[in-house]
Amino acid sequence: MEYAYFPGCSLESTAKEYDMSTREICNALGIELQEIKDWNCCGATSVTSVSKVNASALPARNMAFAEKKGQDIVTPCNACFNKLKKAHSKLEENPELKEKISKVLKSEEGIEYTGGLKIHHILDVIATVPIDKLKNKIVKSLKDLKVVPYYGCLIVKAPQFMDSENPDRPMFMDNLVEAIGAKAVEFDLKTRCCGGPVTFTQEAVQLKLTGDILKRAKEMEADCLVVPCPMCHYSLDAKQEDVEKFIGEKINMPILYITQLIGLALGIETKKLGLKKNIVDAKRVLEAVV
Repeated sequence: MEYAYFPGCSLESTAKEYDMSTREICNALGIELQEIKDWNCCGATSVTSVSKVNASALPARNMAFAEKKGQDIVTPCNACFNKLKKAHSKLEENPELKEKISKVLKSEEGIEYTGGLKIHHILDVIATVPIDKLKNKIVKSLKDLKVVPYYGCLIVKAPQFMDSENPDRPMFMDNLVEAIGAKAVEFDLKTRCCGGPVTFTQEAVQLKLTGDILKRAKEMEADCLVVPCPMCHYSLDAKQEDVEKFIGEKINMPILYITQLIGLALGIETKKLGLKKNIVDAKRVLEAVV
């Protein structure tokens, strides 16, 4: 299956390892990603406060490129997924705005947005791989790993979410963790906000929220925590040392992208998965993979 791939800004910079591991496992599983040429920022979390029109227009441009090629669009980033889904829903509810944006795109770039495509999160696509095919690809055992799947809040707040998932208790990542042979730990904070959006404006709030998640994972004796979101990864991984100082407790919890964990099970080299780019050392995770 071919998809129009929208990596988003984070995967081009601070979350490069997410992009690397996504491309690697998709290649291994026979999922063809064709990166959208000349894609633009989705608007992230700030554009809505500046311009509601641009909040829909920015995602619409990316979707129009995908439509031109007759492909559905897929993104690994929770924030991008959220923005694309919301823009798609908003434009279907507002035909006048949809027509206005489409006319501009057509006159300026020769592309047109009609809304005739589906938007997928990368995990939604991976979940369509037959379980037998996935298991046949596994060459490394993760049976000794206790993994906390942490979804974050953005992915469950997009309209029509993952189509078949319960936004209050999503299980698609838990199921993937189990499918590749690891133990998925039932986590009651799996959709609790990490505070990422307020890191630079209310840092104490972010440190408290992230600290609650990390402490709970530690209490549950998890070996690592996996995420599908660059912002959550930043809060839990890059900010973990600051969190430890704030809460007065050592956590030392490896934070992996779910695609990195899947890649380990598939036997993909750690270098290709970008594991050296993770801030918290994943040594104890790697030692458990046999």
